[in-house]
Amino acid sequence: MDLRFWTKAIVWLILLLLFPTRGALAGQSPTVAPTPFKTPPLIDGKLYDPIWRQGAVVVLTKLGGAQLASQQTFVKVGYDASALYVSFSCLEDQPQKIAASVKQRDRDVFQDDCVELFLAPHSDSTRYYHFLVNAAGTQRDEVGMDSEWNANWQSGVTRDEKGWSVEMALPYDQLSLLPDLPAEWGVNFCREEQPHGELSSWSPCREGFHEPARFGKLVGMTADMKPAIRSTLFRRNDALTRRLDSVRGQPSEVKARKRLPYLTQLLQSGDLLALYQTLLQAETEAQA
Repeated sequence: MDLRFWTKAIVWLILLLLFPTRGALAGQSPTVAPTPFKTPPLIDGKLYDPIWRQGAVVVLTKLGGAQLASQQTFVKVGYDASALYVSFSCLEDQPQKIAASVKQRDRDVFQDDCVELFLAPHSDSTRYYHFLVNAAGTQRDEVGMDSEWNANWQSGVTRDEKGWSVEMALPYDQLSLLPDLPAEWGVNFCREEQPHGELSSWSPCREGFHEPARFGKLVGMTADMKPAIRSTLFRRNDALTRRLDSVRGQPSEVKARKRLPYLTQLLQSGDLLALYQTLLQAETEAQA
């Protein structure tokens, strides 16, 4: 065996030891367990916080295959009682060619160098969240591919001679979490790298990143999601009340409005499952 063989073998062994989340390389859906944080990181893109030294690292493979991206990206995930935190460290051997022209929120940041987080908290893979940040620090957020949706979240970006890095903080109460929230969430981490025209993702995709059936899994979070779920249901109850006020006197409004006193009781009682079920019934009646 020549030296090149052993060098390559050793490199792959190190990768397998360092990046155990790459289950998808063996044809399995990959999983990653975020690290619990006692204090949140400063969201400035610098990745200096000691907490980013904890936990598993995930790496990205080229779109359409299992080959590691030549311009590698290292991703870490953490969480606390209120938010999910994600860091991207994007290596680039041509940093002077990094594209960062889009400065307005919700515009086509994917035309630049950017990183993308896909998040599907519920098992219905048709509804997922998409958060993007380009190398200029410009945000774009979507539900599926609908950029009309906006959330209140933080991101920070820094650039240096080795590439660029990103931090994200995503509060749970910005997501429409419901009482049937599963323990495992769908997730993917992606990058659009412009100098080499390289697309890469953690959980391998075939033709593009919007492939929720191919998302990996975020596992092991123990944060109490009830406050975020309550926030979702309160917003839906407010939206229902506004809708009924706008169609006052119509048969659908009269029928649905009869449920409002019970909804008020459920809001006060904290029975989130009963509140959700009653809201669904009232929303259906209001649309009849």
